[in-house]
Amino acid sequence: MNSGRSARSQRYDLRGPSMFPLIRPMQAVVEPVSHWQVGDIAAYIGPTGDRLVFHRVVAAEAGFLVTRGDTNLKEDQRVPIDSLIGRVVRIELAGYGVDLPETGPLANLQRRLGLAWGRAAPRLRRIGRRLRRIRKV
Repeated sequence: MNSGRSARSQRYDLRGPSMFPLIRPMQAVVEPVSHWQVGDIAAYIGPTGDRLVFHRVVAAEAGFLVTRGDTNLKEDQRVPIDSLIGRVVRIELAGYGVDLPETGPLANLQRRLGLAWGRAAPRLRRIGRRLRRIRKV
């Protein structure tokens, strides 16, 4: 795999608006990990068991993670640790990609910016809807 990722990495095509603009439509490279930090983007099997979900970790509890899509208004149901596939370590679009660092100052900055965007995006989405309604009138 390019970008120096391990053989355990998996590449997934992503669709859907919940992580816009960070992930849509792109590919994500996911690696299995044993530890999680708030701000990481987790890949896990959804509650119905029929699809993969890629959402940001907003809290960690004993045996569970709490996640939310960056543009979603509400947090997801608690995610059991055993349904986690891994952590998104790279995002790619049209052959170009960005590695999401695991440790160090850039990793902390990426996590903090992702969490800040996750708090701001739902508000911006509501404002955009209001403006569209006003323009239609």
